[in-house]
Amino acid sequence: MLESSEFNGKIAAFLKIPREKVANEAVLTDLVRDSFALVDLVVELQEDYGARLTQEDLKDVRTVGELFAQFAGKLKS
Repeated sequence: MLESSEFNGKIAAFLKIPREKVANEAVLTDLVRDSFALVDLVVELQEDYGARLTQEDLKDVRTVGELFAQFAGKLKS
């Protein structure tokens, strides 16, 4: 089962930022200024969790919590 705290920790480690900055309500574009780094983050998370997200899955994702929900949904199915 996917845990939010573990997921957020992986984001913090990947971005090399303090864990406290990666709250569920944190806006991804505030954490990652470079869109290529955001893509790299999603690719890394997909590899870590063995889940694949499509552009359609990601089109309305704005926060860490929404990204977590997408991964959690993929891992359930």
